[in-house]
Amino acid sequence: MEENDHGVAGLTGRQSLPVLRALRSLLQDLLRHAPQPGNNWKLSLEGVDYFLRRRVRCLNELDAYALRRLLEETAKLSECLQNEDPSCLDLLDWLARLIGTAAVEGKGPRPGCLYVAPLWEGGHSGRPHTFIIGLDDGRFPFAGDQDPLLLDYERERISEHLPTASKHLAASMERIAEVIARTRGCITLSYCCRSLEDDRDMFPSPALVAAYRILSGNHDGLQEDFLEWLPPPVSFAPVKEEECVDDDEWWLHKLCGKRAFEDPEKRVGSAFPHLGMGLVARQARESPAFTIYDGYVPQAGEDLDPGGPQGPVLSASRLEKLGRCPLEYFFRYLLDIEPPKVYLPDSSTWLDQSEKGNLLHAVFRRFMRRLQKEGRLPKLKRDLETLHEILQAEISAWAKIKPPPNREAFEADVGEMSRTAHIFLQEEERICRFRRPLYFEAAIGLEAEGEGNPIDSPDPAVLALPGGRTVRARGYIDRVDELLEEGKGSIVVCDYKTGSSRSYDRRDPFRKGRRLQSAFYLALAEASLEKRHPGAGIAYFEYFFPNASEHGERLRWSREQLEPGRSVIAHLCEMLARGCFPFTDQAEDVRYSEYLPAFGDVAKAAKAMQVKLSNPVNAVLAPFRLLRGYEETGNDK
Repeated sequence: MEENDHGVAGLTGRQSLPVLRALRSLLQDLLRHAPQPGNNWKLSLEGVDYFLRRRVRCLNELDAYALRRLLEETAKLSECLQNEDPSCLDLLDWLARLIGTAAVEGKGPRPGCLYVAPLWEGGHSGRPHTFIIGLDDGRFPFAGDQDPLLLDYERERISEHLPTASKHLAASMERIAEVIARTRGCITLSYCCRSLEDDRDMFPSPALVAAYRILSGNHDGLQEDFLEWLPPPVSFAPVKEEECVDDDEWWLHKLCGKRAFEDPEKRVGSAFPHLGMGLVARQARESPAFTIYDGYVPQAGEDLDPGGPQGPVLSASRLEKLGRCPLEYFFRYLLDIEPPKVYLPDSSTWLDQSEKGNLLHAVFRRFMRRLQKEGRLPKLKRDLETLHEILQAEISAWAKIKPPPNREAFEADVGEMSRTAHIFLQEEERICRFRRPLYFEAAIGLEAEGEGNPIDSPDPAVLALPGGRTVRARGYIDRVDELLEEGKGSIVVCDYKTGSSRSYDRRDPFRKGRRLQSAFYLALAEASLEKRHPGAGIAYFEYFFPNASEHGERLRWSREQLEPGRSVIAHLCEMLARGCFPFTDQAEDVRYSEYLPAFGDVAKAAKAMQVKLSNPVNAVLAPFRLLRGYEETGNDK
């Protein structure tokens, strides 16, 4: 189990209690005043009025006007219903429609102002110039597709009064003719001939072709004739300098027109220094040199050297993020940039993978600790009921914190976790024939979980790395076991994984710096066990996957196989000390990153970094080059 960014697994019960109490008070107040089925209309409207006055947040003047409008409408309804029977009124439906239809600060045409109105409401202002825009065939007349259950010809056979797509098309054409007929002055019809969203051609509406036939006299004209008859399209960049109405259009004319600047980037950079700095940064990123624009921050190295007295305390999760993409590490932990949380309701699931993992870790810890206290080893037939009782208790606690969206999602997650618990116990019965469990979720440099372990320590452990460097480290070690057979190596370090094993490789435990938990936890355990178990060596580290898809898979590496991991950790520490935070050289490393918008073109950035890593002039990249294998092969195959 890994700690979060603050070094804890989440809010403890004591820390979260004030938050939950405040939330409960708020929800009770809202439910007490919310309209309920069966309430009379007066009580329901009083609850709406209370909510609007006491619980609605107004940030600006427009919010205040909107609030006033909603209060006025509810007051009007209350007055209207004084002497009427409201049984035919669905109050909740009325409130929903009010929010979507109430206009705030709406104003009619005024002199000196541009007035915008929907197409069917136009033609009443009497202005000398009217523009009808958006007349491409994708927007007007939008007839829609035929109903697949009841096609147009089937509808016509049933009744001539049933609506059809063709009737809707004809009605739209008739209505735009009415709008044009009642409009006075000069009318300009226009359409967008190029989609800015996906850079594709767009075509005129049949209404424009009909107008062309009237204006040109070519009553049999086709769309091709109309397109030839039209003048050149107008864009954001005016064709002539005298057509520019502001500075922005002048710059677009000079940059995109036929007589463009000879050195446009230089002109723009001198006129707009912030854009000039951006152009310099882009050129630096595209060059073979590793610069400050690529993530080189030497000034930060003094504070970030893990070997320094004030250096950061290392954790496995942070080191793996640094090894996967140093630039993402820089964004997250140095600049302290966190992407905004997006909460998308998903009715098909209750707990996400991280929450399921936390729940199951707690179940495994409580179950194994109980057996240890009772001096028993796990037995499937005897202890399955006990394990399920602990699982049910944890599930009930989580259900109070995060209520399930529906029964189906709840039962699906519970079933999955029950199968995982069954596999866990089945595998533990087998594995405990050869080894004895010692410690569960040992907390090194962190707050202990539950009752704790004898080796727990609030102080970080000190790890020795190649080259004489020492660093401080912390983490939660899920499991420490003792092998029963005699031998030099008698300790096993185990970490539970409730996800997939696909991102792990038996032949390459470190994956060029991307996977370090195995070596890190082995070193952490060695430093923490020295006092309690002097002379006891660690035989191997293992990941245990008790879920149904992996069915108890165990990935193991001996101490000898993981010993080179200390050098990998040392290379990453050297990158921190140098202030070196390049982008990764493989786009796949950030496929699921929350910082993708900040990376830009990921494939292009990864290729640019491959060039920089292959450039021997960039001496500061030597640790990252060694991790990725460029010193030996020249590129990362």
